[in-house]
Amino acid sequence: MPRKPAKNNILQRFIALKTKIKLDTRRLREEIISELEMLFQMASDIARGKTKTQIVDGKQVKVSMKARQKWAQTAAYIAGAIERIAKGLDEKEINELLEEAERLIAEAKRETEKSAGGASEAS
Repeated sequence: MPRKPAKNNILQRFIALKTKIKLDTRRLREEIISELEMLFQMASDIARGKTKTQIVDGKQVKVSMKARQKWAQTAAYIAGAIERIAKGLDEKEINELLEEAERLIAEAKRETEKSAGGASEAS
């Protein structure tokens, strides 16, 4: 019958901890990628015109061409972020990618809101 490692074996406990962290990190990375893939699809649908309107202040608003361009830029950035996260980044780098994606989403949303306010597409 194989012996169990002693509970106070520091190396065994450390190895077990590293394994748990690796599994948890992989699972978290997969969850982040899954969420980003959904966001990519949403941004891509708006950019390609598949989604023609958005809700702004409770009203359905047609997405302007300029806003579509912002959504295309956002979709492209998210696709790159997915690729980089899949290749393996640390938590700090992932947070930096997510912050930039959030900034781009907010910028594209503001452009859509401008078109809701009657702003010219040429501006």
